[in-house]
Amino acid sequence: MGKTWILDVLDDLRAFADLNGMPALVSELDRTSDVARRELASKIGTAQTVLMGHGAKHTKPDWATGSGGHTG
Repeated sequence: MGKTWILDVLDDLRAFADLNGMPALVSELDRTSDVARRELASKIGTAQTVLMGHGAKHTKPDWATGSGGHTG
């Protein structure tokens, strides 16, 4: 899994905020994701990390499709 899993988590949080009409949170998560990408790139030492998650296609998480076990 490595260290880049956090980018997927941030992308999921951003998608949730976007789907639920939270534009300020979307903006903050965009900035947070950019910081995470830069810091991971500097720790891992590759530019590839910076591109991960940004614009990548993801399947919808359970909470977005209504098939998950989370309630609230």
